[in-house]
Amino acid sequence: MEKTEFLEKLKALTANEDVLSVNREVNELKTQFEDFTIEEERKRQVAFLENSENEEKMFETHIADAVKDEFYEVFNAFKEKKNAVLKQQKT
Repeated sequence: MEKTEFLEKLKALTANEDVLSVNREVNELKTQFEDFTIEEERKRQVAFLENSENEEKMFETHIADAVKDEFYEVFNAFKEKKNAVLKQQKT
């Protein structure tokens, strides 16, 4: 699965009006997304180290990951919506 696929799946889940019914799936998807991004970063670091050992010049770039940012924006909006529903249920 690619980052964009995680984002599209999250958008589909969070489009559901009943936020409590999809809460578990959203949280599981977030965990899978985080695992994926950690593994991606590990692979990038290994490649950097391997290239360093071969004395190749490789410059590490810090480009903002737009997909990752958008994923967390959608997730945080869902979380706020869920918290509002839970607060409303308490009253």
